[in-house]
Amino acid sequence: MRILIGLPTPETVSSNFSLKNLPEIIADAKQRYKDIELFVMYKTGVMTSSNRNYIVSHALENDIDAILWLDTDMIYPADIIYALWEAQKDIIGSIYVKRSAPYDPVVYVKGNNPNKPYKIVDPYSLKGITEVDGLGFGGLMVKMNVYREMASKNIWHRYGEAFGFPYEQPKQESHDFIFCQDAQKLGYKIYVHNKVRCGHITEKMVTLDDWVPNGAVLMDEPKIAVLMPSIDVEKAERTIKQMQRRASFLAEYFILEDKARSGYVATINQGVKNIEADYYIYTAEDAYCGLNWLYHAYYELQKTGKNLLAFNDGKNEGKLATFGMISKEYLQKYYGGNLFFDKYCSHYGDTELTMMALADNELAYNPHAMMIEVDYNKHAANQLDKILYNQRAVNFKINHFS
Repeated sequence: MRILIGLPTPETVSSNFSLKNLPEIIADAKQRYKDIELFVMYKTGVMTSSNRNYIVSHALENDIDAILWLDTDMIYPADIIYALWEAQKDIIGSIYVKRSAPYDPVVYVKGNNPNKPYKIVDPYSLKGITEVDGLGFGGLMVKMNVYREMASKNIWHRYGEAFGFPYEQPKQESHDFIFCQDAQKLGYKIYVHNKVRCGHITEKMVTLDDWVPNGAVLMDEPKIAVLMPSIDVEKAERTIKQMQRRASFLAEYFILEDKARSGYVATINQGVKNIEADYYIYTAEDAYCGLNWLYHAYYELQKTGKNLLAFNDGKNEGKLATFGMISKEYLQKYYGGNLFFDKYCSHYGDTELTMMALADNELAYNPHAMMIEVDYNKHAANQLDKILYNQRAVNFKINHFS
């Protein structure tokens, strides 16, 4: 395996990249692959496309398997070569954001506006290795068979004819977009690896945490079900209208009328079994939500990679998921498809679920994801549920209630 690390750059190179990050990347690859040969080629100049063409031309003259393009004002995961090479794609890149606010991600799909042909992809909606239409060159690996075919057709890196014009019009693409277009015309696909996330260096390093999602395209839009057991449907309908107005994120809302008075736990367990979703939110007809509650909840789970979110209930500071948002994957883990242990009636199911998530390091919390119980006639917890929980909690750390 022979990989050329291409470094096209203006004159200034970040010392954080050159003295620390690049040696880490090289060391990691050599540790993982005993037969790997790595070459580093640096070309400076104001025209980045020209710098890239210079590096490509030298790679074509040698027996190189792939070029890994690394912009020198960025920081990359040490295992980037391993992650991208093992994906076995002709063109595959990483996720990073632009250097300036609003720090948009450099991951795109095609849109319908001829003057602005690409739309930003929401990186948190990416799962695994995903086909996209446009990527930046920071952390992009290109197999040499792509460049050999391009060179045979005299296709090289270049900017759009109107690049840099101060008003919106066609042919303003940067050289990275044009490369992606050329590759697609030749039948190649562009992929992004959602586990390879890089930082951009400015006066500080900017990452996805700095980006505010606003109008980005969801590659795999999640199906979120908000489940509300109810004995007062009119009250539940009022509550759901308030939730929808303040959610700032799409979801389906379900009122689960408990006509038989079978209890909160049995009602919501039945709802989970009957309703298909990627995420479930368990709530109640006496809940009141803060502004952008669902937006903050969803993105907290995506950022942290955890599977249960405790809403800010105004009293437990995230230590208890009185109301919560849970992934379908995690829901399947303990109770055979139920949300709560089915021997509870109305209380302590949430307590037990929280304790399991804490033990699994799966509990997330964002104080802005607010969902508060509003009950002016609060009743004491079901004592039989409390006794059951105390009995089960004795063995919690041993078997997780499996």
